[in-house]
Amino acid sequence: YLDGLKSIIRELAMSESIVIRGRGSQFILKYWPGALHVLFVSPLKLRVKRVMEEMKMDEESAKKEIASFDSSRHQFIKKYFNAALEDAVHYDLVINTEHLSFEAAALIIINALQFKN
Repeated sequence: YLDGLKSIIRELAMSESIVIRGRGSQFILKYWPGALHVLFVSPLKLRVKRVMEEMKMDEESAKKEIASFDSSRHQFIKKYFNAALEDAVHYDLVINTEHLSFEAAALIIINALQFKN
């Protein structure tokens, strides 16, 4: 599985411009020229609110959904990369979306790309 995943992600990374969300790409493309690794964070309360709105769930269901999603992401990274998902050392940029819109976060990322060596 991991060899196939690495192959696909590296092939995708060869395109001129692409956003790869998750799947350990911060580890697979750690030394890839021009790759910018970004971690998005926000307080649980805000995440619950967003999930409730987007998935039309009650608060308890949203909390369970987030817990399940987070658990599977953490387990995946631990299993295949022996790392902690939210360890900031694996990222070039960490963005807290509590007070930033997604559009503002995107602009920050686009501007940061020019400084990546």
